[in-house]
Amino acid sequence: MAGTLVCAAGWFLAARGGMSLEDLGPDERQALLESLLHESPGVFAAAWYDPPIGYTLRPQHRVSAWDDDFTANELGYRSGPPTKAPEVFRVVFLGDSWTFGMGVRREESFPHQLATLANARRRNGREIEAWSLALPGYNTFNELAALDFFFERLQPDAVVVCPTMNDVDSSGHVLPNGSLTRIGVVRDGFGNDHSLVYRSQLVDSFQFKQRWLAAFRAVKEIEERLRARRIPLLVYFTATWDPSFAHWLVAESRLAAPYVITPGELTGLRWRNPPPFRHGTPAANRLYAGMVYQGLARLLRWPALEPSAEDVEVPVYSPASAPALAGPARKLLRRASARVPEAYQPSPEAALQCVGPMDCATGLMGRATTILVRRRPEATRLVISLLPLPDAASLYPLTVTAAVASPSGGSRASAEVRGGAVPHRLSVPIPADLEADAVLDVALRAARVVTAPGLLSARSMTVVEITQE
Repeated sequence: MAGTLVCAAGWFLAARGGMSLEDLGPDERQALLESLLHESPGVFAAAWYDPPIGYTLRPQHRVSAWDDDFTANELGYRSGPPTKAPEVFRVVFLGDSWTFGMGVRREESFPHQLATLANARRRNGREIEAWSLALPGYNTFNELAALDFFFERLQPDAVVVCPTMNDVDSSGHVLPNGSLTRIGVVRDGFGNDHSLVYRSQLVDSFQFKQRWLAAFRAVKEIEERLRARRIPLLVYFTATWDPSFAHWLVAESRLAAPYVITPGELTGLRWRNPPPFRHGTPAANRLYAGMVYQGLARLLRWPALEPSAEDVEVPVYSPASAPALAGPARKLLRRASARVPEAYQPSPEAALQCVGPMDCATGLMGRATTILVRRRPEATRLVISLLPLPDAASLYPLTVTAAVASPSGGSRASAEVRGGAVPHRLSVPIPADLEADAVLDVALRAARVVTAPGLLSARSMTVVEITQE
Protein backbone atom coordinates (compact mmCIF):
# COMPACT_ATOMS: atom_id res chain seq x y z
CA MET A 1 0.00 0.00 0.00
CA ALA A 2 2.74 2.51 0.93
CA GLY A 3 4.55 2.02 -2.37
CA THR A 4 1.32 2.56 -4.29
CA LEU A 5 0.61 5.74 -2.38
CA VAL A 6 4.09 7.04 -3.16
CA CYS A 7 3.40 6.48 -6.86
CA ALA A 8 0.08 8.26 -6.58
CA ALA A 9 1.79 11.16 -4.80
CA GLY A 10 4.38 11.32 -7.57
CA TRP A 11 1.67 11.75 -10.20
CA PHE A 12 -0.10 14.28 -7.98
CA LEU A 13 3.05 16.40 -7.55
CA ALA A 14 4.08 16.16 -11.18
CA ALA A 15 0.72 17.44 -12.26
CA ARG A 16 1.27 20.46 -10.05
CA GLY A 17 4.50 21.76 -11.40
CA GLY A 18 7.01 18.94 -11.75
CA MET A 19 8.01 18.77 -8.06
CA SER A 20 9.31 15.37 -6.99
CA LEU A 21 9.00 13.58 -3.67
CA GLU A 22 12.74 14.09 -3.16
CA ASP A 23 11.99 17.82 -2.74
CA LEU A 24 9.87 17.12 0.36
CA GLY A 25 10.90 16.34 3.89
CA PRO A 26 9.41 13.42 5.89
CA ASP A 27 6.72 15.53 7.56
CA GLU A 28 5.75 17.12 4.25
CA ARG A 29 5.50 13.72 2.58
CA GLN A 30 3.27 12.41 5.32
CA ALA A 31 1.04 15.47 5.12
CA LEU A 32 0.81 15.07 1.34
CA LEU A 33 -0.20 11.41 1.54
CA GLU A 34 -2.80 12.17 4.21
CA SER A 35 -4.19 14.93 2.00
CA LEU A 36 -4.32 12.61 -1.00
CA LEU A 37 -6.21 9.92 0.89
CA HIS A 38 -8.59 12.45 2.41
CA GLU A 39 -9.50 13.82 -1.01
CA SER A 40 -9.66 10.43 -2.74
CA PRO A 41 -9.54 7.49 -0.32
CA GLY A 42 -8.46 4.09 -1.59
CA VAL A 43 -11.96 2.64 -1.63
CA PHE A 44 -12.73 2.43 -5.36
CA ALA A 45 -12.74 -0.49 -7.79
CA ALA A 46 -12.60 -0.23 -11.58
CA ALA A 47 -15.82 -1.26 -13.36
CA TRP A 48 -13.97 -3.63 -15.71
CA TYR A 49 -17.25 -5.39 -16.59
CA ASP A 50 -18.68 -2.17 -18.12
CA PRO A 51 -16.00 0.52 -18.65
CA PRO A 52 -18.45 3.44 -19.23
CA ILE A 53 -19.42 3.17 -15.54
CA GLY A 54 -15.80 3.94 -14.69
CA TYR A 55 -15.74 2.67 -11.13
CA THR A 56 -17.72 1.79 -8.03
CA LEU A 57 -16.80 1.44 -4.39
CA ARG A 58 -15.14 -1.85 -3.54
CA PRO A 59 -18.11 -4.20 -3.24
CA GLN A 60 -18.89 -5.37 0.30
CA HIS A 61 -15.91 -3.37 1.55
CA ARG A 62 -15.88 -1.50 4.83
CA VAL A 63 -15.50 2.21 4.04
CA SER A 64 -14.43 4.93 6.42
CA ALA A 65 -14.44 8.11 4.33
CA TRP A 66 -16.23 11.41 3.73
CA ASP A 67 -17.19 11.64 7.42
CA ASP A 68 -19.10 8.34 7.36
CA ASP A 69 -18.47 4.69 8.18
CA PHE A 70 -20.42 2.12 6.18
CA THR A 71 -20.13 -1.09 4.18
CA ALA A 72 -20.56 -0.81 0.41
CA ASN A 73 -23.19 -3.21 -0.92
CA GLU A 74 -22.52 -6.05 -3.35
CA LEU A 75 -22.73 -3.69 -6.35
CA GLY A 76 -20.32 -1.18 -4.83
CA TYR A 77 -22.65 1.64 -3.72
CA ARG A 78 -23.69 3.23 -0.42
CA SER A 79 -27.21 1.87 -0.57
CA GLY A 80 -29.28 -1.13 0.46
CA PRO A 81 -29.32 -4.62 -1.06
CA PRO A 82 -30.04 -4.67 -4.81
CA THR A 83 -32.83 -7.26 -4.54
CA LYS A 84 -36.20 -5.48 -4.41
CA ALA A 85 -38.98 -6.85 -2.23
CA PRO A 86 -42.41 -7.12 -3.94
CA GLU A 87 -44.02 -4.61 -1.56
CA VAL A 88 -41.39 -1.91 -2.29
CA PHE A 89 -41.68 1.09 -4.64
CA ARG A 90 -38.06 1.83 -5.52
CA VAL A 91 -36.84 5.30 -6.55
CA VAL A 92 -33.35 5.10 -8.06
CA PHE A 93 -31.21 8.25 -7.81
CA LEU A 94 -28.41 9.03 -10.27
CA GLY A 95 -25.83 11.63 -9.30
CA ASP A 96 -22.39 12.53 -8.03
CA SER A 97 -21.00 13.56 -4.64
CA TRP A 98 -23.96 15.86 -3.87
CA THR A 99 -26.47 13.06 -4.34
CA PHE A 100 -24.14 10.62 -2.58
CA GLY A 101 -24.07 13.04 0.37
CA MET A 102 -20.37 13.77 0.73
CA GLY A 103 -19.66 14.84 4.28
CA VAL A 104 -22.89 13.43 5.76
CA ARG A 105 -24.02 9.95 6.74
CA ARG A 106 -26.14 7.90 4.36
CA GLU A 107 -29.33 8.44 6.37
CA GLU A 108 -28.71 12.22 6.20
CA SER A 109 -28.40 12.32 2.39
CA PHE A 110 -31.36 13.69 0.49
CA PRO A 111 -32.28 10.42 -1.30
CA HIS A 112 -32.62 8.67 2.06
CA GLN A 113 -34.50 11.63 3.55
CA LEU A 114 -36.83 11.62 0.54
CA ALA A 115 -37.85 8.06 1.40
CA THR A 116 -38.47 9.12 5.00
CA LEU A 117 -40.69 12.00 3.87
CA ALA A 118 -42.60 9.85 1.42
CA ASN A 119 -43.20 6.98 3.84
CA ALA A 120 -44.45 9.36 6.53
CA ARG A 121 -47.12 10.56 4.08
CA ARG A 122 -47.86 7.21 2.49
CA ARG A 123 -51.49 6.23 2.47
CA ASN A 124 -51.32 2.47 2.51
CA GLY A 125 -49.67 1.42 -0.76
CA ARG A 126 -46.11 0.19 -1.13
CA GLU A 127 -43.15 1.19 1.00
CA ILE A 128 -40.99 3.87 -0.69
CA GLU A 129 -37.31 2.97 -0.97
CA ALA A 130 -34.51 5.26 -2.20
CA TRP A 131 -31.66 3.45 -3.97
CA SER A 132 -28.60 5.57 -4.83
CA LEU A 133 -26.29 4.94 -7.80
CA ALA A 134 -24.43 8.16 -6.93
CA LEU A 135 -20.68 8.34 -6.26
CA PRO A 136 -18.14 11.14 -5.80
CA GLY A 137 -16.55 12.06 -9.12
CA TYR A 138 -19.27 10.63 -11.36
CA ASN A 139 -20.40 12.59 -14.40
CA THR A 140 -23.60 12.16 -16.41
CA PHE A 141 -22.22 9.34 -18.57
CA ASN A 142 -21.01 7.34 -15.54
CA GLU A 143 -24.43 7.71 -13.91
CA LEU A 144 -26.47 6.69 -16.96
CA ALA A 145 -24.15 3.76 -17.72
CA ALA A 146 -24.63 2.49 -14.16
CA LEU A 147 -28.42 2.68 -14.53
CA ASP A 148 -28.32 0.82 -17.84
CA PHE A 149 -26.06 -1.92 -16.54
CA PHE A 150 -27.80 -2.51 -13.19
CA PHE A 151 -31.34 -1.83 -14.42
CA GLU A 152 -32.63 -5.39 -14.36
CA ARG A 153 -31.16 -6.05 -10.92
CA LEU A 154 -32.55 -2.85 -9.41
CA GLN A 155 -35.97 -2.82 -11.15
CA PRO A 156 -36.68 0.87 -10.52
CA ASP A 157 -40.23 2.17 -10.29
CA ALA A 158 -39.10 5.78 -10.75
CA VAL A 159 -35.77 7.45 -11.56
CA VAL A 160 -34.38 10.81 -10.42
CA VAL A 161 -31.44 12.22 -12.41
CA CYS A 162 -29.51 14.79 -10.36
CA PRO A 163 -27.10 16.81 -12.57
CA THR A 164 -24.61 19.20 -10.98
CA MET A 165 -22.59 21.96 -12.65
CA ASN A 166 -19.41 19.86 -12.94
CA ASP A 167 -21.10 16.96 -14.72
CA VAL A 168 -19.24 17.73 -17.96
CA ASP A 169 -15.84 17.26 -16.31
CA SER A 170 -14.00 14.12 -17.30
CA SER A 171 -14.34 11.18 -14.95
CA GLY A 172 -11.31 9.70 -13.22
CA HIS A 173 -9.87 6.21 -13.33
CA VAL A 174 -8.76 4.00 -10.47
CA LEU A 175 -5.16 3.87 -9.27
CA PRO A 176 -3.71 0.60 -7.91
CA ASN A 177 -4.36 1.70 -4.34
CA GLY A 178 -8.05 2.35 -5.06
CA SER A 179 -7.86 6.15 -5.29
CA LEU A 180 -8.96 8.17 -8.33
CA THR A 181 -6.93 10.23 -10.78
CA ARG A 182 -7.57 12.07 -14.03
CA ILE A 183 -3.90 11.89 -15.00
CA GLY A 184 -3.39 9.56 -17.93
CA VAL A 185 -6.93 9.69 -19.34
CA VAL A 186 -6.61 8.83 -23.05
CA ARG A 187 -10.29 9.24 -24.00
CA ASP A 188 -13.05 10.54 -21.77
CA GLY A 189 -16.77 9.85 -22.03
CA PHE A 190 -17.26 12.93 -24.20
CA GLY A 191 -14.72 11.86 -26.84
CA ASN A 192 -11.77 14.06 -25.85
CA ASP A 193 -8.30 12.50 -25.85
CA HIS A 194 -7.42 14.04 -22.47
CA SER A 195 -9.30 14.98 -19.32
CA LEU A 196 -11.08 18.32 -19.03
CA VAL A 197 -12.09 20.11 -15.81
CA TYR A 198 -13.97 23.42 -16.08
CA ARG A 199 -13.08 25.23 -12.88
CA SER A 200 -15.09 28.33 -13.84
CA GLN A 201 -18.18 26.05 -14.33
CA LEU A 202 -19.76 28.41 -16.89
CA VAL A 203 -18.05 29.58 -20.06
CA ASP A 204 -19.24 30.48 -23.56
CA SER A 205 -17.06 28.06 -25.48
CA PHE A 206 -18.19 25.74 -28.26
CA GLN A 207 -16.68 22.67 -26.60
CA PHE A 208 -18.21 23.44 -23.20
CA LYS A 209 -21.69 23.78 -24.69
CA GLN A 210 -21.27 20.67 -26.85
CA ARG A 211 -20.31 18.60 -23.81
CA TRP A 212 -23.40 19.76 -21.94
CA LEU A 213 -25.65 19.08 -24.92
CA ALA A 214 -24.14 15.60 -25.29
CA ALA A 215 -24.84 14.91 -21.60
CA PHE A 216 -28.47 15.97 -21.91
CA ARG A 217 -28.99 14.11 -25.16
CA ALA A 218 -27.96 11.04 -23.17
CA VAL A 219 -30.53 11.95 -20.49
CA LYS A 220 -33.15 12.30 -23.23
CA GLU A 221 -32.27 8.81 -24.54
CA ILE A 222 -32.67 7.27 -21.09
CA GLU A 223 -35.95 9.14 -20.68
CA GLU A 224 -37.31 7.51 -23.85
CA ARG A 225 -36.23 4.05 -22.72
CA LEU A 226 -37.86 4.58 -19.33
CA ARG A 227 -41.05 5.85 -20.96
CA ALA A 228 -41.25 2.64 -22.99
CA ARG A 229 -41.30 0.78 -19.66
CA ARG A 230 -43.77 3.26 -18.11
CA ILE A 231 -41.21 4.38 -15.54
CA PRO A 232 -41.45 8.10 -14.65
CA LEU A 233 -38.38 10.35 -14.65
CA LEU A 234 -37.69 13.51 -12.64
CA VAL A 235 -34.70 15.78 -13.24
CA TYR A 236 -33.43 17.49 -10.09
CA PHE A 237 -30.81 20.18 -10.79
CA THR A 238 -28.68 19.68 -7.69
CA ALA A 239 -26.35 22.15 -5.96
CA THR A 240 -25.56 25.53 -7.52
CA TRP A 241 -27.32 26.22 -10.83
CA ASP A 242 -28.29 29.36 -12.70
CA PRO A 243 -31.92 28.66 -13.64
CA SER A 244 -31.62 30.10 -17.16
CA PHE A 245 -28.84 27.64 -18.04
CA ALA A 246 -30.88 24.72 -16.69
CA HIS A 247 -33.91 25.87 -18.72
CA TRP A 248 -31.70 26.15 -21.82
CA LEU A 249 -30.45 22.57 -21.44
CA VAL A 250 -33.99 21.23 -21.05
CA ALA A 251 -35.17 23.17 -24.10
CA GLU A 252 -32.22 22.17 -26.29
CA SER A 253 -32.46 18.47 -25.39
CA ARG A 254 -36.27 18.42 -25.70
CA LEU A 255 -36.74 16.64 -22.42
CA ALA A 256 -40.32 15.77 -21.54
CA ALA A 257 -39.72 15.09 -17.83
CA PRO A 258 -40.64 17.66 -15.18
CA TYR A 259 -37.71 19.25 -13.37
CA VAL A 260 -36.82 21.09 -10.19
CA ILE A 261 -33.93 23.53 -9.65
CA THR A 262 -32.25 24.05 -6.28
CA PRO A 263 -32.56 27.72 -5.24
CA GLY A 264 -29.11 29.31 -5.14
CA GLU A 265 -29.57 30.62 -1.62
CA LEU A 266 -29.76 27.04 -0.33
CA THR A 267 -26.24 26.22 -1.53
CA GLY A 268 -24.42 29.08 0.21
CA LEU A 269 -21.93 28.68 3.06
CA ARG A 270 -24.66 28.42 5.68
CA TRP A 271 -25.88 25.23 4.02
CA ARG A 272 -22.49 23.60 3.37
CA ASN A 273 -20.48 21.36 5.63
CA PRO A 274 -16.93 22.41 6.62
CA PRO A 275 -13.86 21.93 4.39
CA PRO A 276 -12.69 19.87 2.69
CA PHE A 277 -16.07 18.65 1.44
CA ARG A 278 -18.26 21.81 1.34
CA HIS A 279 -21.34 19.88 0.27
CA GLY A 280 -24.83 20.09 1.72
CA THR A 281 -25.29 19.85 5.48
CA PRO A 282 -27.84 17.42 6.93
CA ALA A 283 -30.29 20.34 7.21
CA ALA A 284 -29.69 21.28 3.58
CA ASN A 285 -30.22 17.69 2.49
CA ARG A 286 -33.54 17.74 4.34
CA LEU A 287 -34.61 20.73 2.26
CA TYR A 288 -33.35 19.10 -0.97
CA ALA A 289 -35.40 16.00 -0.12
CA GLY A 290 -38.48 18.19 0.19
CA MET A 291 -37.86 19.65 -3.28
CA VAL A 292 -37.51 16.20 -4.81
CA TYR A 293 -40.67 15.14 -3.00
CA GLN A 294 -42.59 18.02 -4.59
CA GLY A 295 -41.46 16.92 -8.06
CA LEU A 296 -42.25 13.25 -7.47
CA ALA A 297 -45.58 14.13 -5.87
CA ARG A 298 -46.69 15.72 -9.13
CA LEU A 299 -45.45 12.74 -11.17
CA LEU A 300 -46.76 10.00 -8.89
CA ARG A 301 -49.78 11.70 -7.31
CA TRP A 302 -48.34 11.51 -3.83
CA PRO A 303 -49.95 13.63 -1.07
CA ALA A 304 -48.83 17.25 -1.09
CA LEU A 305 -46.03 18.28 1.26
CA GLU A 306 -47.59 20.20 4.11
CA PRO A 307 -46.08 23.69 4.46
CA SER A 308 -43.79 24.08 7.45
CA ALA A 309 -41.27 26.59 8.70
CA GLU A 310 -38.32 24.56 7.37
CA ASP A 311 -39.67 23.44 3.99
CA VAL A 312 -39.07 25.50 0.84
CA GLU A 313 -41.71 25.71 -1.86
CA VAL A 314 -40.10 25.42 -5.30
CA PRO A 315 -41.58 25.40 -8.80
CA VAL A 316 -41.92 22.06 -10.54
CA TYR A 317 -41.22 23.12 -14.10
CA SER A 318 -42.86 21.70 -17.17
CA PRO A 319 -40.58 21.30 -20.22
CA ALA A 320 -43.20 23.13 -22.26
CA SER A 321 -42.18 26.35 -20.50
CA ALA A 322 -38.43 25.80 -20.86
CA PRO A 323 -37.91 27.60 -24.22
CA ALA A 324 -39.53 30.77 -22.89
CA LEU A 325 -37.34 30.67 -19.76
CA ALA A 326 -34.05 29.87 -21.50
CA GLY A 327 -33.50 33.28 -23.14
CA PRO A 328 -31.09 34.76 -20.57
CA ALA A 329 -28.70 31.78 -20.86
CA ARG A 330 -26.69 33.35 -23.69
CA LYS A 331 -26.13 36.56 -21.72
CA LEU A 332 -25.22 34.51 -18.67
CA LEU A 333 -22.50 32.62 -20.54
CA ARG A 334 -21.09 35.82 -22.04
CA ARG A 335 -20.93 37.49 -18.62
CA ALA A 336 -19.13 34.47 -17.20
CA SER A 337 -16.72 34.46 -20.15
CA ALA A 338 -15.67 38.05 -19.53
CA ARG A 339 -13.38 36.70 -16.78
CA VAL A 340 -11.35 34.72 -19.34
CA PRO A 341 -8.33 36.72 -20.62
CA GLU A 342 -7.63 37.21 -24.31
CA ALA A 343 -4.13 35.77 -23.87
CA TYR A 344 -2.47 33.07 -21.82
CA GLN A 345 0.77 33.37 -19.92
CA PRO A 346 1.80 30.90 -17.21
CA SER A 347 0.92 32.10 -13.73
CA PRO A 348 -1.09 30.91 -10.71
CA GLU A 349 -3.76 33.46 -11.64
CA ALA A 350 -4.33 31.70 -14.99
CA ALA A 351 -5.70 28.53 -13.37
CA LEU A 352 -9.24 29.03 -14.72
CA GLN A 353 -7.86 28.99 -18.28
CA CYS A 354 -6.23 25.56 -18.01
CA VAL A 355 -9.04 23.04 -18.34
CA GLY A 356 -6.74 20.27 -19.56
CA PRO A 357 -3.97 18.52 -17.60
CA MET A 358 -0.96 20.80 -17.21
CA ASP A 359 0.79 22.99 -14.68
CA CYS A 360 -0.90 26.31 -15.38
CA ALA A 361 1.56 28.22 -13.20
CA THR A 362 4.60 27.16 -15.28
CA GLY A 363 3.05 26.16 -18.63
CA LEU A 364 4.51 22.64 -18.44
CA MET A 365 2.28 20.18 -20.33
CA GLY A 366 2.19 16.46 -21.03
CA ARG A 367 0.78 14.75 -24.11
CA ALA A 368 -2.33 16.93 -24.53
CA THR A 369 -4.12 19.82 -22.88
CA THR A 370 -6.71 22.53 -23.52
CA ILE A 371 -6.31 26.21 -22.69
CA LEU A 372 -9.11 28.81 -22.85
CA VAL A 373 -8.67 32.30 -24.29
CA ARG A 374 -11.40 34.82 -25.07
CA ARG A 375 -11.51 35.85 -28.72
CA ARG A 376 -10.39 39.40 -29.31
CA PRO A 377 -12.51 41.38 -31.78
CA GLU A 378 -10.90 41.55 -35.25
CA ALA A 379 -8.30 38.88 -34.39
CA THR A 380 -7.88 36.18 -37.05
CA ARG A 381 -5.03 34.02 -35.75
CA LEU A 382 -3.68 32.54 -32.56
CA VAL A 383 0.06 32.55 -32.04
CA ILE A 384 1.30 29.89 -29.61
CA SER A 385 4.85 30.03 -28.26
CA LEU A 386 6.29 26.66 -27.21
CA LEU A 387 9.58 26.10 -25.40
CA PRO A 388 11.39 22.75 -25.64
CA LEU A 389 12.39 21.04 -22.41
CA PRO A 390 16.03 21.76 -21.62
CA ASP A 391 16.79 18.24 -20.36
CA ALA A 392 14.97 16.09 -22.95
CA ALA A 393 17.03 16.29 -26.14
CA SER A 394 15.87 12.82 -27.23
CA LEU A 395 12.30 14.04 -27.53
CA TYR A 396 12.95 16.46 -30.39
CA PRO A 397 12.11 17.12 -33.16
CA LEU A 398 8.54 16.83 -31.91
CA THR A 399 5.34 17.30 -33.91
CA VAL A 400 2.84 19.49 -32.09
CA THR A 401 -0.73 20.11 -33.25
CA ALA A 402 -3.00 22.96 -32.20
CA ALA A 403 -6.75 22.87 -32.85
CA VAL A 404 -9.70 25.16 -32.15
CA ALA A 405 -13.15 23.56 -32.22
CA SER A 406 -16.13 25.31 -33.82
CA PRO A 407 -19.54 24.46 -35.36
CA SER A 408 -18.05 24.32 -38.87
CA GLY A 409 -15.36 21.83 -37.87
CA GLY A 410 -12.79 24.24 -36.47
CA SER A 411 -9.22 24.86 -37.51
CA ARG A 412 -5.95 23.01 -37.06
CA ALA A 413 -2.24 23.57 -37.61
CA SER A 414 0.93 21.59 -36.89
CA ALA A 415 4.57 22.47 -36.40
CA GLU A 416 7.82 20.66 -35.68
CA VAL A 417 9.39 21.76 -32.43
CA ARG A 418 13.15 21.30 -32.32
CA GLY A 419 15.41 21.41 -29.30
CA GLY A 420 17.11 24.53 -28.04
CA ALA A 421 16.50 27.47 -25.78
CA VAL A 422 14.42 29.53 -28.21
CA PRO A 423 10.59 29.32 -28.18
CA HIS A 424 8.93 27.98 -31.34
CA ARG A 425 5.86 29.74 -32.77
CA LEU A 426 2.78 27.85 -33.93
CA SER A 427 0.08 29.83 -35.73
CA VAL A 428 -3.50 28.55 -36.09
CA PRO A 429 -6.46 30.35 -37.74
CA ILE A 430 -9.37 31.38 -35.53
CA PRO A 431 -12.54 29.84 -37.02
CA ALA A 432 -14.68 32.55 -38.57
CA ASP A 433 -17.88 31.11 -37.11
CA LEU A 434 -16.78 31.84 -33.53
CA GLU A 435 -17.97 35.28 -32.50
CA ALA A 436 -15.89 37.99 -30.87
CA ASP A 437 -15.83 37.59 -27.07
CA ALA A 438 -16.62 33.88 -27.32
CA VAL A 439 -14.10 31.65 -25.58
CA LEU A 440 -11.75 29.61 -27.76
CA ASP A 441 -10.90 26.01 -26.81
CA VAL A 442 -7.22 25.80 -27.74
CA ALA A 443 -6.27 22.10 -27.75
CA LEU A 444 -2.57 21.21 -27.91
CA ARG A 445 -1.28 17.70 -28.62
CA ALA A 446 2.28 16.41 -28.71
CA ALA A 447 3.24 13.32 -30.68
CA ARG A 448 5.40 11.95 -27.84
CA VAL A 449 6.23 12.53 -24.19
CA VAL A 450 9.03 11.66 -21.77
CA THR A 451 9.55 11.46 -18.03
CA ALA A 452 12.52 12.45 -15.92
CA PRO A 453 14.34 10.99 -12.89
CA GLY A 454 12.17 11.33 -9.81
CA LEU A 455 9.01 11.99 -11.85
CA LEU A 456 6.27 9.69 -13.09
CA SER A 457 4.33 12.39 -14.93
CA ALA A 458 4.75 12.72 -18.70
CA ARG A 459 6.19 15.95 -20.13
CA SER A 460 6.54 17.32 -23.66
CA MET A 461 7.17 21.10 -23.60
CA THR A 462 6.29 24.39 -21.97
CA VAL A 463 3.53 26.68 -23.28
CA VAL A 464 5.15 30.09 -22.95
CA GLU A 465 2.34 32.22 -24.32
CA ILE A 466 -0.83 32.30 -26.42
CA THR A 467 -1.67 35.61 -28.10
CA GLN A 468 -3.94 36.80 -30.91
CA GLU A 469 -3.24 38.86 -33.99
